[in-house]
Amino acid sequence: MLLPQKTLDYYNRELSYLRKYGVTFARRFPKIARRLGLAEGIYEDPHVERLVESFAFLTARIHQKIDEDMPELNNAIMEILAPQFMRQVPSVSLVQFQPEPATSVITGVLSVPRHSFLTSKPVDDVTCRFRTVYPVEILPIDLSEASLKQDPYDRNFILTLRFITWPAAQFQAQSIRLYLHGAPTITHGLYELLLSQVDEWQCYVDQQPVETTADNIQAIGFEEADCLCADDMAISPVHHLLRDYFSLLEKFLFIELPLPK
Repeated sequence: MLLPQKTLDYYNRELSYLRKYGVTFARRFPKIARRLGLAEGIYEDPHVERLVESFAFLTARIHQKIDEDMPELNNAIMEILAPQFMRQVPSVSLVQFQPEPATSVITGVLSVPRHSFLTSKPVDDVTCRFRTVYPVEILPIDLSEASLKQDPYDRNFILTLRFITWPAAQFQAQSIRLYLHGAPTITHGLYELLLSQVDEWQCYVDQQPVETTADNIQAIGFEEADCLCADDMAISPVHHLLRDYFSLLEKFLFIELPLPK
C-alpha cells in the first residue's frame, strides 16, 4: 500500500532530522555512536538503518496525528472557555442608501431606525434578509468634493469636504456621518488623524464661517447597541467588539461630524 503524500512528507522530515542530528550525536558521543554502528550520520549496520527508518515512520505518524487533532483540541477548549467565539457569524455587509436626487421626494432628514429589515435581490430564486445595526439618517445632500492637501507653510494637512444640498431641500440635521472608503493603508491612517490629530475644523454655510470645535468629531460603532449581535446577553461588550472587528472591520470606519445649530 502506498503512503499518502502527506504522510510521506512527515516521514522524510523525520528521517532527515535523525540523519542530520545523527552526525552531531556521533561527534559528541563517539563511543556510543560506535556501539550503534553510527559513523558521521551513516549507519554501518543495515539492521540499525531499518530500525531508524521504522522509528522515523512511527514518529512521523505521531506528529501527523497531533497536527491533525490540534484544531479539534483547540475547538474543544474554546467551547469551554469562550463559546461565543465558536459560534457562526451570519453574513454581514455594508449597505448604502442612495436616493436619486432628480426623482427623490426627500427634502428633509429621513430616518432609518436601527434593526430595520432589508431584502437582497434574488439569486437563483433565493433572497436573503438582513437587519441593520446602525440608525441611519438619509440627508438630501451630496458630497461633491473631497481633498487632502498639505499646507506649504506649517506642513499640516488640510482636509476639505464640500457638500451640495438637493433642490428644495430643507433639513435640520445635527450631524453628518461619513464612511472612509478606500485602501486600508489610506483609510486607517485617515481615521486616526481625524479622531486624534485634528487641531481645528471649520464649517462654512453659504460661504459663511460657523463656529465649531474639533472635539465633537465622534467615532461610530463602539456603543453596546451598535454590535452585530447586541441582543446576545451571554457575551460581554468587549467580546462583542472583538468579534465585530474580526468579522467586519469596515464597520468601524465611520465618523460623525456635528453640524452647527
